[in-house]
Amino acid sequence: MAASRAIEQAKVPLPTELVIILATAMGETAVSVELLKQICETKGAGIRPSLVPNAVHNSPAGYLAIGLANHQASITISQGWLSAEAGLGAASDLICTGVAAQALVIAGDEVNPAWIADLESKERRIGLRHWPKPSSKRVWSR
Repeated sequence: MAASRAIEQAKVPLPTELVIILATAMGETAVSVELLKQICETKGAGIRPSLVPNAVHNSPAGYLAIGLANHQASITISQGWLSAEAGLGAASDLICTGVAAQALVIAGDEVNPAWIADLESKERRIGLRHWPKPSSKRVWSR
């Protein structure tokens, strides 16, 4: 929805010609967690197939491309908390090198403060650090 509005507001003449870049740190976490829970509970013997398509990071970009009848390149970037910056960098590279005339960069993640807090507490407890933390305090909103 937001991508379609952005395309309309920018008056993009041919949305079918946009390179789509999706930047996401974790993808659709609720679906991924539910899929993993089902795998654990059934020891891999049974999962709801309807969860699988959304458990991969690139599905939103694919859905958008289908909606726009877009057959251009679609790139999904997942660089932890720096995914948005990496997505903008990729768009800049593609445009500056002449590979793309225009790019649509979509950056976002499903926000679940409780799930993220739980993950971070487990990381601290066992001393893991999977990705760089943002330098400023995170603000959660819905």
